[in-house]
Amino acid sequence: MPHLLTIDEVKLWCRIDDADDPAEQAQIDAQILMLIGAAKRYLKRATGIDFTSEDEEAKVCALALIAENWENRKAATEKNMKTNPFIQSMITQLTYGVDKPNGGDSHGCRTSST
Repeated sequence: MPHLLTIDEVKLWCRIDDADDPAEQAQIDAQILMLIGAAKRYLKRATGIDFTSEDEEAKVCALALIAENWENRKAATEKNMKTNPFIQSMITQLTYGVDKPNGGDSHGCRTSST
């Protein structure tokens, strides 16, 4: 699965500092990787498109999903990824936008990348 985001991008966006303890850092990194994977799958299921790091709007949407769930990570899993109105609007634009590198079909809908 191509990467949409890196751990470092998420840490910068969410303002997550590195831990002094290597074991704690490994735990933080594992949580971030889980959220990256969940956000990528969420966007794929919501839009039908498998985004890569080339699509900046998809990255911002994924980062917003991750940040929201990082701040509320008591039970942050793929099943309960919440969508606030801003995120839902971005997902709609990602689904139907045509001014993207992936282009779109004759009806203005984005086409899935293969």
